[in-house]
Amino acid sequence: MIVSNASIKEKLLPFFHSLHQFHQTKLPSQHVFEFQQDYWGFHCFKTNHSTVCNGNGVFIQTQQPIPPGQIVAIYPGTVYDPHQDSQSLFLQSIGNHFLLKRKDAFIIDGNDRYFSKMIYQSISERGKLFDNTWLSWRKETTPLLRNPLHVGHYINSGKTIKGKYSSMQIHSNVTYMEFDFEDWPQELFYLIGNVHFDYHSTLNNHCIRSAVLISTRTIQNGEELLSEYYSEVPKTI
Repeated sequence: MIVSNASIKEKLLPFFHSLHQFHQTKLPSQHVFEFQQDYWGFHCFKTNHSTVCNGNGVFIQTQQPIPPGQIVAIYPGTVYDPHQDSQSLFLQSIGNHFLLKRKDAFIIDGNDRYFSKMIYQSISERGKLFDNTWLSWRKETTPLLRNPLHVGHYINSGKTIKGKYSSMQIHSNVTYMEFDFEDWPQELFYLIGNVHFDYHSTLNNHCIRSAVLISTRTIQNGEELLSEYYSEVPKTI
């Protein structure tokens, strides 16, 4: 499935505007998952009972089946430029399973622990422009997320589970696609969960690299989101 950057923006930008309005007017008891449920008819939730591993997984709660082509998540994290920041990623890369490489070789570090967490927090706090609430997902099942789409880093890959006498294939239902927050309204930056390691290049270039996850088939209520495995995230057209 190939989706254009423009078509992703066409769906995401109105969502961000509505989410911004929600934050301006919401009551203390209201939660962003309620907003997403009302806006798109579904929301994601994390549990520590994945169907493919002994750990966390992201599941769907939906009123109606989710059709193919629906944006379900964004992959948050620090973005590293392969031409400038490769040496800066060395320590964070050790034992890090949250590194997502785009087709253009930019790498997104979605790890919410250790050096990765410290670096993201430090950069996001400089101008207080970007979202860092997704870093709380490791400690809380339903954290006070600012943007409910920032769950992509906990979506597992579909895979084959081998038993003693047989194997079971668990098929994916979402796929990664590159996305650039290009010429995005600055008043909506606080809803973006990606920052470039070179903070000033983000502001000067008016483009923040990211990746989204899009449904590849109909997804039913209660299903775990499972991504196709890629060594590189496919490029949008």
